[in-house]
Amino acid sequence: MPKVSSHIKDMVSYKVAQLIANRYCITRVLRSGGGYQILKVVDTSTERIKLVKAISRVKTRDKEITGNLAWLRSRRTSDGRHSPLLDHFCTGSMWFMVFDYPKATLRDILRSQELMPLPMRHIREIICQIVNGVLSLHRQEIFHLDIRPESIEILDMTAVTESIYEGDGRFKEKAFLRCTRLSLVFLGDAGVTLDQNAGTDQYRAPELVFGWVSKFRTDNFSIGCVLWELVLLKPLFAACEPGSLYARAKAHMYSAVLGPFTREMRQQIMHFNRGIFSADSTALNDLQEMPPSIKEFVATASRPEDVIEDEEALEVFGCLTKLSPTDRLSLNNVLALNYFDQRL
Repeated sequence: MPKVSSHIKDMVSYKVAQLIANRYCITRVLRSGGGYQILKVVDTSTERIKLVKAISRVKTRDKEITGNLAWLRSRRTSDGRHSPLLDHFCTGSMWFMVFDYPKATLRDILRSQELMPLPMRHIREIICQIVNGVLSLHRQEIFHLDIRPESIEILDMTAVTESIYEGDGRFKEKAFLRCTRLSLVFLGDAGVTLDQNAGTDQYRAPELVFGWVSKFRTDNFSIGCVLWELVLLKPLFAACEPGSLYARAKAHMYSAVLGPFTREMRQQIMHFNRGIFSADSTALNDLQEMPPSIKEFVATASRPEDVIEDEEALEVFGCLTKLSPTDRLSLNNVLALNYFDQRL
């Protein structure tokens, strides 16, 4: 077991260039959640890039951490629901888990001018695998809470070239993924339940933004955001900076794309947040204080039915992204929709 210097800080606050266990040099802090951090590191003994999850033993009980370790070390299932655990070690106040760094993610696919746009069959295969992986977590009462392109590892980036007929006797060469096998980048949920800023801005479900307890269907919303991005080649929502206006800005964007909040949603939002709705509790407050990027997004936002041409994909998107988590279809029922009723 590597020796590491012990410290008694409650918060996990490692910084770039720090060395963990005289072995792992931090090159980037990927996420800080108060009770944990996810760090991109270089393993100086092998010169390989890895992920380290640092968890406060003050903030998170050892029983929860060791339970995570047992789950991560158990036989991996074919649904690719978590990242392979390589090593773990602890000090008096910290516990460290070491994972391989993903070689390629769905974000790399989205950035590839060669591979994009993906054929609809590949989008269907990708979403089906994501749903199955997340569903496997949910069956064990585990939330992922950060589904986004960067948390979907593509296991084989090999491309093949095919000739595509364009009409009028013309063909063009187009690159396609040889296969779409993927795995979730998931490092266990120890410490994550304490993170008040769980999720990633453009993929974050309303209940995370407005401050009430996450549900299993919180992940469903994020999967819907990924589906939108694969189909339309742009994020569902504009990026929104954190700050005092964050929840108000998100409320305007949610409503612009997905329609008005239900009465029950408005009541819950008002219970946790002030200043989002006007005095009569039915309309959002005006956009006057919003940043220009948010005003532009709201003014130009497209409704899903106007831009998603595949009716079956539109149905899946709608079932995943209802504003109220209780209105979202369960992932089991999502897989039963016609969109997935085709040979993959």
